Amino acid sequence: MINYQQDRMGVAEGIALVFVVTFKSVFLSEPVRSIINGAGLAWLIVFLHGMVLLGLLLLMLQVFKHYPGCDLLEVAERILGKWGAWLVGIYYVCLFVFNSALNLRQFAENTLLTALPQIEFKVIAFWYGVAAAVLVYFGVESLARALYTILPFIVSAVIIVLLLLRPFYQIYFLAPWLGTGIGQVISFSLKVVGIDLPAVLLLVLATRFPNLAVVKNAAIFGLTISTVLKSLSTLVFCMVFGTAVGQEKVLPFYEMARLVYLSRYLQRVEALFIILWVIVGLGCIAVTSYLGTYLLARLLRLPDLKPLIPIMAMISIELASWPPDIISVIELDEKLIETYATWGAYGVPAIFIAAYWFKQRQRKGGKAWVGG
Repeated sequence: MINYQQDRMGVAEGIALVFVVTFKSVFLSEPVRSIINGAGLAWLIVFLHGMVLLGLLLLMLQVFKHYPGCDLLEVAERILGKWGAWLVGIYYVCLFVFNSALNLRQFAENTLLTALPQIEFKVIAFWYGVAAAVLVYFGVESLARALYTILPFIVSAVIIVLLLLRPFYQIYFLAPWLGTGIGQVISFSLKVVGIDLPAVLLLVLATRFPNLAVVKNAAIFGLTISTVLKSLSTLVFCMVFGTAVGQEKVLPFYEMARLVYLSRYLQRVEALFIILWVIVGLGCIAVTSYLGTYLLARLLRLPDLKPLIPIMAMISIELASWPPDIISVIELDEKLIETYATWGAYGVPAIFIAAYWFKQRQRKGGKAWVGG
């Protein structure tokens, strides 16, 4: 394996990376999508698909336990062969590149709508892409430590907004209490598990951590904190706007922040949250862009990934500019999540577990279980 960076990361850095690539959706349209499909139980959809993905990651780690010192591509090569590892690698390269491009487009559009309405979209998209490329250049370790430094401020700011909206809470906005039905809520939750699939980055970067226990703790704490906070944000959004009005909001969290009123001398606090979601957006774009570049460099066996950084940045900017409008972007994002990402969320762990079980059975001539 070619080592592009020598620094090791700990639980804190892993939590920050998982948090930023999964929590970013609360600043986009995920709460609206959940309300449309779950009504008053939209918060449960958010909670369930996060916990299901956590369970899938922990299952994958059971396989990794038998291949210490290996990351996703190396484990794939051992149990699936070189061609199997290539297919897995290409799948995740496409996942991270598309994720980076769609996030770039959505955060650029949000910035255009809320802060810089007079600037051309391509200018904003270009600077998002350039800023993300610069962050990628410094490496994922530096990026993870920077994100961990600001993580407490992000979490605190979100919690403060949710608490300051207490006068607007209307518990009856959550009625009917079973939403669109428990069955439909669970079904849709399982259908959109792929929305948090970038959290698989912990397996891609497994060799950057001291051991698998650190990876496991980062997955548990990172996904749990992100999922619970997203679920609470969706719950508050429903109680403040209701399920009918809530479906009409393009930027749910921004709309909640606009309602916060501290005093006649301190208003418009949503302007502060534009900075917040720019930071989260840039972090998410940079992390996913790095992972796509890193995997591609590994597959091509390049000695250094830095020459690929400007190329991947240009690809992301061009892909982000391809859809004609924000509605098309949201629809494309939904389709990719419900098909490409969700199939991978279930399919890759199933393939790894089945291949490992088959190899163990062949080797020992008996039954084998990945947790054994």
